[in-house]
Amino acid sequence: MARYYYLLASLPDPALPATLKNTSIEEVKEDIERNLTETDRIFFDYLLYPNDCHNLIQVLFEEEDYRFPAALELSFVQKPKANRFDFPSFIEKFLEQPEVAPLLNKEREGSNYSKAAATKDLLAYFYEEIRELKQGFIRQYFSYDHTIKNMLAAMNSRVYPFDKKWQLLEGEPYAQEISQSNDENFGLAGIFEHLPKWNEYMMRNEMDRLEKSIDKAREEQIEHLLKGDAFTSDHVFGYYIKFQLYARWIPLTNERGKKKLKALIDAYTREAMKFTELENINN
Repeated sequence: MARYYYLLASLPDPALPATLKNTSIEEVKEDIERNLTETDRIFFDYLLYPNDCHNLIQVLFEEEDYRFPAALELSFVQKPKANRFDFPSFIEKFLEQPEVAPLLNKEREGSNYSKAAATKDLLAYFYEEIRELKQGFIRQYFSYDHTIKNMLAAMNSRVYPFDKKWQLLEGEPYAQEISQSNDENFGLAGIFEHLPKWNEYMMRNEMDRLEKSIDKAREEQIEHLLKGDAFTSDHVFGYYIKFQLYARWIPLTNERGKKKLKALIDAYTREAMKFTELENINN
């Protein structure tokens, strides 16, 4: 197992305002990539793939709200049909779905495959591959993140009129409890201590406080997972995730952050309600 003494010692502290002012996430990514072994570089890409997933959905639905850093070059992602067999395997599986064919062929008109449904399917393939990943820290971190996404989806279903089961990503340990429980906290408050607060923030529409509390929980989970030797690849991966969590708040005031998150939720809700209406028609 590789040890990253010099790399970890040289990386700036993301908790310091000066670090975030003077160091970009792209610079941190490049510094880490230059120093990782080939195997650890492959694992590191999984921390970047969520942005690639987002970018691919943007391309398929002819939008341009791209996110970076990413593992794949945007020019590559922008040609999904030509490059469909050169993507990571979980993306290849997604692109093989019959529902995706009209998007690849730019024949969206008449297709009932919504952006929300495509996003859910792509993330399902991503998390499915993560569950088999031979890297414990990344596997466990994304399992926790997976659960958070499911809890938020279920909380959204209390505010908006659509079936929470449609939104949930299957496969993580608490998916069944979240899907079936009528308890305010899904019977999981003893396991996820922040959950009661998240419910309060959601009901009061305090989206900035909700997002910051979720990021705090993610950071606590990282610290929980990082045990033993302080110079392993786990600590490099944990550092990068924490830097992302800190850095993403820099361009956002509380009001801008609230508006941005609300816009994302509203857009997702419109897609989900459209999907639910189609399901009812088909049934």
